[in-house]
Amino acid sequence: MNESVWEAKLNMSRELDERVARAMGWHWDDDWGCLIPPEQTGKPEEMWTDWIDNGYGEEHRAPIKANIVSGTVYNGNFTKIILPEFSSDIAATWQVVEWMITGKIWECYIEHQTDGWECSFCEPANKGGYGKAPTAPEAICLSFLAAVEEQCMPS
Repeated sequence: MNESVWEAKLNMSRELDERVARAMGWHWDDDWGCLIPPEQTGKPEEMWTDWIDNGYGEEHRAPIKANIVSGTVYNGNFTKIILPEFSSDIAATWQVVEWMITGKIWECYIEHQTDGWECSFCEPANKGGYGKAPTAPEAICLSFLAAVEEQCMPS
């Protein structure tokens, strides 16, 4: 695969990740400078302790675990929340499945076909979303968006 095709696929994948995140309630936050999940509280500078000595004469900052959601990173200069790779990482994708079926009436069907993966989210009134893609994570994301963006979500 040539580099421009690979980059286009990667950009498309990250755009899909962002659409999924927004449908799950993530939103842009100017303080963080990125999309943040709905459960995130506090500002970036509140996520870390003040500089402390590590016992070896070097100073570092430690995370305040109670205020940090999964995927938050600190590189010594700034804090940023990393958007999960919903469309390519099955562990991240499974968060989407759990979001749809936990406490809701949705059912999820995932099936491997000879030409890729199919996924559907269904609810008793036969509303739902369907997705088909080369990989299971992509199919799940497409099905999720079809269900959510068609306003099929139960009230």
